[in-house]
Amino acid sequence: MGLSIISNNCSGVRLMQDLKIRYDSPTVALQILPEEYTKFCNNLEFYLSQEIVEYRDFNDEHKAYLINMYGNLENITFPVGLCCDIILCFQHEESFETAKAKWDRRKYRVDYNNLAYIFCLDYDRYAKEAFDFATSELKNKFIFTRDFDIDAPHFRYSVPNNRCFLDKDREDHYYFEGEFRRESLWKNS
Repeated sequence: MGLSIISNNCSGVRLMQDLKIRYDSPTVALQILPEEYTKFCNNLEFYLSQEIVEYRDFNDEHKAYLINMYGNLENITFPVGLCCDIILCFQHEESFETAKAKWDRRKYRVDYNNLAYIFCLDYDRYAKEAFDFATSELKNKFIFTRDFDIDAPHFRYSVPNNRCFLDKDREDHYYFEGEFRRESLWKNS
């Protein structure tokens, strides 16, 4: 097993591709909502031991989270899963069955001794979630923000306001790679 990157969005897969490592994480190419990401990470082994099910009839709390993230429920044209009480948005999959098969295959590859957690946030409305993650007891955690600072010690890796985390700079590196590359974890993979 190798480095397992647990990310809340597609940035994790970009790092794995750049490192040329196998996808040793089920969080490849999906979205975990900011409101639930820290809870998921703090209880990773528990959540990865659970079965995911297709999720269509969202409860009120999840409706609010999804509307906050995607604007309205009509924008959710992709499969959505539920892992116990955590929403998994599989934006890059055609069907829930395909998403579940990939999730199940990859969750057994996670190396709990070599984890990195990456939380990417675009909007300051998630400042509380960013702070909760930054002050959690997780090791090897990284936060990338775009238009706000986090009031926590040594936590802010940013990209320019008009760019996306998955955009590349002039040297053909993803914006978030600069800080991540400096960390010893990157060099050990």
